[in-house]
Amino acid sequence: MAYQTPSTLAGWLAIAPTAGLSTQNFVPTSLYAQALTVGQRHIPAGASATWPILCQAFLISRGMIYWESQPGDCGSSDFDVSSLGFQATQAGGQVASGIAAMAGASLPGIGAAVQAITQIFQNHANAVITEEKTLCQMMGVINTVIPYYDRQVALGNISPSDALAGMQNYLAQVQAKLSTIAKKCNAACVYIGTLQAHADFCGIYYPLLAPAQNSPHAPGAPPSTVGTVPGGVIQVGTVGGSAVGSALTQPVNPSGYNSTPTVSATTFSSTELLIILAVVAGLIFLASEAL
Repeated sequence: MAYQTPSTLAGWLAIAPTAGLSTQNFVPTSLYAQALTVGQRHIPAGASATWPILCQAFLISRGMIYWESQPGDCGSSDFDVSSLGFQATQAGGQVASGIAAMAGASLPGIGAAVQAITQIFQNHANAVITEEKTLCQMMGVINTVIPYYDRQVALGNISPSDALAGMQNYLAQVQAKLSTIAKKCNAACVYIGTLQAHADFCGIYYPLLAPAQNSPHAPGAPPSTVGTVPGGVIQVGTVGGSAVGSALTQPVNPSGYNSTPTVSATTFSSTELLIILAVVAGLIFLASEAL
């Protein structure tokens, strides 16, 4: 009995691991709707009505899902992810040319992935492998490359803008290869659309993946925490306790001289405060009697 292709997002995501896509690499659920919107921008002519859901699942799972007869029958990819890291130490991308060389300029090591795709389609052109095997092998490379560079962005090793430019160029190279076997609208046609959507979605996802950058507290800037004077050193301590508020930080002196006095604030215990309040109340009472 032929395998029934999923028609729902949940169905596609459930079989993503059979294509080597780890659920740990899925995008946050807060981006699911945006993934669908991006997919709807790249629907190929002649695609089925459920294509946007398929594309949404590919973007969420950070790769592609393909099989010959049933999910998982493509087997594991023989593309070694360590080749990306190895070439990065060897001025990666130098083996590539054209669009691939442009990708290598901002994606260290991408030349290895370009070579792999080039070889796969060369084998197909030479009738060494079938179209189905071609797509299986291509999927294995793509499903290694996209999560790998996602991690590089998340670790801060590549800037979102460089990663986006490189990934868009790399995916354009793969699309060009796919177009040589695309028909109306066969599997290759479907995957051209999903690669275009991946290149688009990276522009949304990469900036969110990148580590947050802490800006320095500029001289004269408004206080950023409780107890910090304008332009002062940010206070560290317990808000509301004696650690914060026991003394005000000396402000920055632009002239370079320590001419601004330090303003201190004394702290009191609860008992001491009650005694002080009682004395003040007594003085007020005596003053009113005298009047």
